Amino acid sequence: EDCQIAELPNGLFAGCTSLTSIEIPASVTTIANGNYSQVYNLGVFFNCTSLSDVTFAEGSAIEYIGNYAFYGCEALETIEFPETEIEFGTYVFAYCSSLDNVVIPESANVDGSSYLFYYCTSLTNVTLPEMTEIPSGFFSRCSLITEFDIPDTVGYVGWNAFAYTGITKAVILAGVEYEGAAYAGSAIT
Repeated sequence: EDCQIAELPNGLFAGCTSLTSIEIPASVTTIANGNYSQVYNLGVFFNCTSLSDVTFAEGSAIEYIGNYAFYGCEALETIEFPETEIEFGTYVFAYCSSLDNVVIPESANVDGSSYLFYYCTSLTNVTLPEMTEIPSGFFSRCSLITEFDIPDTVGYVGWNAFAYTGITKAVILAGVEYEGAAYAGSAIT
């Protein structure tokens, strides 16, 4: 109850395959960065394959969710974040193959969050904040994403942003810079 930890360090629960649920304490401001290439520097919940329920305690002060935080959490289906100014790292939800619904608050920042939903093969519903870019690989390999309206605030769509998705129609907007392969391998007809 009186937990006052401010940061969950990298690798804290990495590989805890029996962990099924967790409530992030209100005092936590940072879920630390992980790095896939270093065995001892993994995301906080890296490959917690049974983790299906993540909640944030009332009054949550979360500000940053680091690289690879929930990478490989195959049982995670939905996650909803508190209305705080959260910044997201890269590959945060990569390989969360059961993730189908995500609500990211309007106050959050996902600009620069490359490969945020990489290989989220069940993802169908995403609520996102206002964005100025669709980062590289953002929805790459999310085969059930069939449409996405690029907001007027976006000026850049990164490499592989929608690669290998179920998107069937791409609208190329004037004034938006598109990196190569933005829609590579998608279902565009």
